[in-house]
Amino acid sequence: MSNKKNDYNWLDRDLLITFCACVVFFSVFQWLDLFERVFEYSRNFEDWELDELFLVFASLPLPVAWLAYRRTRNLQAAHQEQLQLEKQLAQMRNLDSLGIMASGVAHELGNQLLPVVTLSELLKSDSNLTEDARRKAELIHSSALTSQKTLSKILAFSNQEKNQDARCKVRDVLDRSRLILAHTCPSQIDLRWGYPPGEEEVQLSEDSLQDILANLISNAFDAIGESGGTVNVSVERVDHQIEAGDGDENEDHQSLLSFCVKDTGPGIENNIKDKVFDPFFTTKQVGQGTGLGLSLVRKAVVAAGGEVNLDSKSGRGTRVQFTLPIV
Repeated sequence: MSNKKNDYNWLDRDLLITFCACVVFFSVFQWLDLFERVFEYSRNFEDWELDELFLVFASLPLPVAWLAYRRTRNLQAAHQEQLQLEKQLAQMRNLDSLGIMASGVAHELGNQLLPVVTLSELLKSDSNLTEDARRKAELIHSSALTSQKTLSKILAFSNQEKNQDARCKVRDVLDRSRLILAHTCPSQIDLRWGYPPGEEEVQLSEDSLQDILANLISNAFDAIGESGGTVNVSVERVDHQIEAGDGDENEDHQSLLSFCVKDTGPGIENNIKDKVFDPFFTTKQVGQGTGLGLSLVRKAVVAAGGEVNLDSKSGRGTRVQFTLPIV
């Protein structure tokens, strides 16, 4: 059901509770014989004309005040939710502007970097070079390729959109990711995998889903570091209830795959937890991270119709969960 319909349900329930409270008050007054006592007491004064209605109206302020309190609290909650949505909308607009600017800069830098990559590759294959000059040429070529990869990430962040035709089998991606990461997983870290129950497919390309998992698992490796620990990767099927439109009593369900990457690292401090999905934000040292990994993860998941959530406490590890609709 929609939010508007939920508001009506809250109102109906509050009115029903208010009516029941009035009935209870009336019954208590009747049981204690308060009506008769007030009636007799009022007859001792000729200018008073109190009867049973007096206590009925006297009992109304309490449930009405309770009803007003409930409605005020609901309105305050709705107002806070609206403010949060407006804040998220403003942030999305800022990210779109940043993406457009970054895309233009990355495109220009990529054009200027292309001759460096090409010429350094030709230079290092020159047989007339000394060994020292060849090492320097290889260093130039390697640095240029690294810069190209960084620019590619920026362009991917700027231009990523939902591909209606892309789809992949999750089990196949997990198999491939498991094979690749088995060679890069540090020896002090235990990497564990959990598979979905069936042959589910999601609306992402194999490369996109593999990049998402690689980003999250790589971050988990970095968080654990030399101290050692465990990284758990799990996938399970969940049924999500879809809210119906106004006036529609029928409710539908959507099948989702819930992916979870959980590590036993030191966790994330509360003061930076809200920033980890921001583009170019990183806690790594200069040169060790671009700060685009998690922002690309969220952008790819949202573009595919999913959601990303992060749960972390300092000293107790981090858990990143994202859901994708099954197609």
